[in-house]
Amino acid sequence: MTFGTITMRRILNERELFADQEYFQRKEILERVIDRWEQISGERLALNQVTGPFKHCMKRTPELVPFIALGHYGKYKHVLERADVTAQPVQSRPRTAASEPHRETKLPPPPQSPSFSPRTANPPTAPSRVREQWRDDAPVERNLGDGSFRVYAWCHPHDAKKDGHWPIKVGRTGKGGLKSRIDRSQMKEYPRYLLCMRFQTEDKAIRMERALHICLNFRDRRCSESLGREWFRTSPQELVELAQVINPNLQEWDTPPLPSW
Repeated sequence: MTFGTITMRRILNERELFADQEYFQRKEILERVIDRWEQISGERLALNQVTGPFKHCMKRTPELVPFIALGHYGKYKHVLERADVTAQPVQSRPRTAASEPHRETKLPPPPQSPSFSPRTANPPTAPSRVREQWRDDAPVERNLGDGSFRVYAWCHPHDAKKDGHWPIKVGRTGKGGLKSRIDRSQMKEYPRYLLCMRFQTEDKAIRMERALHICLNFRDRRCSESLGREWFRTSPQELVELAQVINPNLQEWDTPPLPSW
């Protein structure tokens, strides 16, 4: 049995190996993988031998790895509910001279499911001061936070999907409002306003926008269709999950029903 991407994914999904803390630096994760592999096979790997398989797991199969990249200084959050339920711990076995030829262990195919599950809990009703802020904007499907400085997400109506990812612009606007910002772009069709996150200061909005861009770039989500630097193949649910990892105090509010699209 040789070390590769599949083995890396199986070790990353061993909950007991990472159960002692919630946040990790990438080097900490890789060192634990190296130690675990030495227990399994008796072989001690170098750090550069596990870096490639780790990056491949994070970029190619993020829904099967229980880690979320936070986008700064190689920091990750351990998220148990995203672990691959099909992955079983790698079993140690004695090493013998007559061992079978080296080959990577095969796993059963993962279950077909979206990368991110839809909302399950009902968000609380927004206080009156927050609803007053919404008057500056066109109706938005999901509202988070409190303040006059916004990080927004919108898309062209014909691109939107019920599941999966599609081209979405993730940007920022100040006190002028989301509607005025998009109206100035002289679009030919009325946009679909997916998400608006509000902050009390411009600095907080800037940091959130940059952090989201870094996370999405790390996941190789930037659109290649020349739509601009702020367009990514993502979804509102993915953006909300990333934002609430970056800022756990960012509250989502119960948005009034909007007209069906």
